[in-house]
Amino acid sequence: MPTVRKLKVYDPLRDWSLPDAGTIREEIRRREEELTTLRHALRALADAKPLLRAKPSRGTRRMRNPHVEPSVPDAPIGIRQAIREVSEVLKQPFTAADILKSLEERSFQFGEDPKAAIRDALYILAKPGKGFRIVQKGKGGKPNLYERIK
Repeated sequence: MPTVRKLKVYDPLRDWSLPDAGTIREEIRRREEELTTLRHALRALADAKPLLRAKPSRGTRRMRNPHVEPSVPDAPIGIRQAIREVSEVLKQPFTAADILKSLEERSFQFGEDPKAAIRDALYILAKPGKGFRIVQKGKGGKPNLYERIK
């Protein structure tokens, strides 16, 4: 016959006990380590927030175009300067495709993606004070129309 175990009845007055001082100190030390870790994580998050909110950089540093021969007189500094120069002779208003065609005719050496480079440069140049403006925003696959402000 199976033995029946009698359940222990919990008596809060008799069985109630406090943890010893060593256990309490260990728990406090562990919690302080957790708080330190959380403080470090919050500080790292606070440091990262400005980076997450910052506007993305499109490589607007002024550098000489490595593809332009330095011996060529009046060689443009880069794509923005080249766009400024070709826009003087283009029929106004013009598109990014017009700029691309004109720069290719002048044997301008692009990096990897000429269309993206022109798009990005025109975006910067169309900001106030840069000498260009968007005459008509492109819709439905049609390109933006730009003009040079004199």
